[in-house]
Amino acid sequence: MRICRKEPTVDELLADPMMEPVLNYSRTTADEVRSLMSDVAERLATAKEGYGDPSAEDHSILCD
Repeated sequence: MRICRKEPTVDELLADPMMEPVLNYSRTTADEVRSLMSDVAERLATAKEGYGDPSAEDHSILCD
């Protein structure tokens, strides 16, 4: 029998009691981690838009 479990969200991970000492040790807060993750998601979305459709990839040489 196979049991599938979804990966936890960032908020679920940050709600774990073990995260408090880890965050304290690294001198950061849950809000800073949420902000970082939001920034990363935004940058990835922007990069995907700028890169275009990978199936229509141009295979030309990009450098000399």
